Amino acid sequence: SLYRVRKGEISQIVKGDPQWPQSFYPLASPVDIQNNDYVIGQCVYDNTEDRVVTVG
Repeated sequence: SLYRVRKGEISQIVKGDPQWPQSFYPLASPVDIQNNDYVIGQCVYDNTEDRVVTVG
C-alpha cells in the first residue's frame, strides 16, 4: 500500500494485493504531492507456518 501524509492527515493512494501479478498499475486520478508531504510505502507479510519462507 502507498500513503501520503500531509499535516498529520493520512490518505491512502493505492492498495495492492499479493495475489495480483507483480506489476505497475495506473492510478485512477493524479495524486498531489507537496513540499513537506511524506509518501509511505508499506508491505506486510504474515507467515503463519512454523518455518522460514524465502522469496527470490
